[in-house]
Amino acid sequence: MDVLSMNYSLQQNAGIGKTIIQRVSSGIQTYAKVLSELKRRLACNSYDILHISSSASISLVKDYLMIKMAKRHNVRTIIHFHFGRIPQLQQKKNWEWKLLLKVAKMATGVILMDEASYTTLKSVGLTNIHLIPNPLGSKIREFADADNTVVRDEQTITFVGHIVKTKGVFELVEACKDIPNIKVRLIGPVVDNVKSELVNISGGADWLSFVGQIPIDSVIKELKSCGVFVLPTYTEGFPNVILESMVCGCPIITTPVGAIPEMLQIHSERPCGVCVEPQNVTQLREAIIDLISNPSKAQEYGRLARERVINAYSIESVWSKMNIVWNSIL
Repeated sequence: MDVLSMNYSLQQNAGIGKTIIQRVSSGIQTYAKVLSELKRRLACNSYDILHISSSASISLVKDYLMIKMAKRHNVRTIIHFHFGRIPQLQQKKNWEWKLLLKVAKMATGVILMDEASYTTLKSVGLTNIHLIPNPLGSKIREFADADNTVVRDEQTITFVGHIVKTKGVFELVEACKDIPNIKVRLIGPVVDNVKSELVNISGGADWLSFVGQIPIDSVIKELKSCGVFVLPTYTEGFPNVILESMVCGCPIITTPVGAIPEMLQIHSERPCGVCVEPQNVTQLREAIIDLISNPSKAQEYGRLARERVINAYSIESVWSKMNIVWNSIL
């Protein structure tokens, strides 16, 4: 079985600090290169399956054209949606939803990362759909297991990601500003105006730190030493940073968006973290106070999180599921 995987998404930070025109122009150039490369590969090689990773939105046009190319060469296709907005798109019934359905119906198979998306597409009659999570990278596991001498600071709250409004960072700083002896470390890229706004919310206090972008092994050390990892995001698909915080044994506070409830088994008898409503500062503050005030409770969440990520999200487990899908469409 010969599978051609095309994972040419725009870089996640490509839009930071750029105008809409700049982002559109950059996207057109990138996707033109992708289509040209696919055309060359299909002409020179014989593939059984084209596996396309997609973040939807305007890239669905690129996905549609790639599937059309593959069909002309009698190559089966899988569209792998790496986002969690499908239920919301169904409600809007806008151009993106219509194009997504067209692409999904054209593809031989569709892979989704969260149960809500799977249920949504199943409800509109799609039968070529499969539910497979992202795996935990082996290097991340190695970094997490490398040093067991790191000591957690129960008063330190850590965020990892792009420091933008939709990740809930404004609510996080607002929630923490009146908690005594708190320390908040924001890890990731940030533009000057967002940084200034967050500093103003904090009152200019030294409990708020902007760490910036750091290597992944340094991120893992930060996660292993924090008291609580917090990701109060508005929307997600399958956030890898949740897997990273889980393998580090972090107590986790986040929101019930995308695949997060499944990842943390929020509705089970053994939840691996806490979910609060997006943009709800009161709930977020109460959850943070609860975990930093109850170390044994926080430790139990961290223990369950690490146990789950190792058992359910190993590369071996996910790769086995992927092979089953590939074989099923041949």
